[in-house]
Amino acid sequence: MSESHQRQMLIFGQNPNRFVEGYSEEFEHSFLEHMKRSHRFSRVAATVVYNVCINDRDHIHMNSTEWASYHKTGQAMYTLRLPETPDNRLSIR
Repeated sequence: MSESHQRQMLIFGQNPNRFVEGYSEEFEHSFLEHMKRSHRFSRVAATVVYNVCINDRDHIHMNSTEWASYHKTGQAMYTLRLPETPDNRLSIR
């Protein structure tokens, strides 16, 4: 393990919640921004939006967030009260 990597791990270890919360907020912002830009007046499966988000070269990796899985992320988006259709599609109005 390089000295640089050890330093980064030490910094992370001092306050891991700060980093995880920051990455979670960035991921959530990216997800919602894509929905606002590309699917503002349509309903779309959350997996479609997620796949677009992860295709971005500089995307936030799911394992950097507070959510352990895509399912947990979807639950978090649901708690934001995004309207959902019977076929599990999210919609921003």
